[in-house]
Amino acid sequence: VVGYFGEKPVRFMLADFVLFLILLIWLSKMLVRGGFYWAKTRLDIPFILLFFICLLGILKAPIFNYESSILFNIASFLNWIRFMLFYFIADNLVKNEQQAKSLIKIMIIGVGFVVIAMFVQTFITYGASSLFSIRWGGRLFSHEIFGYPNGLAVFLVCFFSITFVFFLSVRKLAYKLVLGLLAAVEFMYVIFLWSRGGYLGLAIAMMTITVIKKKLL
Repeated sequence: VVGYFGEKPVRFMLADFVLFLILLIWLSKMLVRGGFYWAKTRLDIPFILLFFICLLGILKAPIFNYESSILFNIASFLNWIRFMLFYFIADNLVKNEQQAKSLIKIMIIGVGFVVIAMFVQTFITYGASSLFSIRWGGRLFSHEIFGYPNGLAVFLVCFFSITFVFFLSVRKLAYKLVLGLLAAVEFMYVIFLWSRGGYLGLAIAMMTITVIKKKLL
């Protein structure tokens, strides 16, 4: 936390600096080799549109003379494009299917640990009676890693979608049990956050998975 904008904490995450460092190393390698290579995907155009929409989102404050904070705008922009940047870097650095599978396993294990630890800690802190009476947060051990429930809802909806798709696609029973448990915890966590944006995102995610599940599976 580097400051506050109103009541909202302004946070810079180590993950963002690591991603930008990896991106700079990759770009430097391309320059040394004498050419720029961009692995084209079907998501390139949507990502470019998202990038400019996010850029417009932080520019609207000075354009319309809204109260703003430079640090808050930068932190918000990084938060919005973090997953897009991760996908772009991974898509250009992963060389084969085995590397892709290893990266996905590490990501699911890491996210799973964080989500289950937050869920258990919150449940122990507030008890079962709080499930529908108190708006849950995102505390990990003694630290609040998400400044507000809506931010945590975005995180959970995103990774619930990923976990649920892999749950549908894997065949091994052990993987299905682990992914099913993690997806269930993420789903319940979204429900207990009382985030209208989280509910809307969850509904859109489920409709999207339903429409394209034949291609995914």
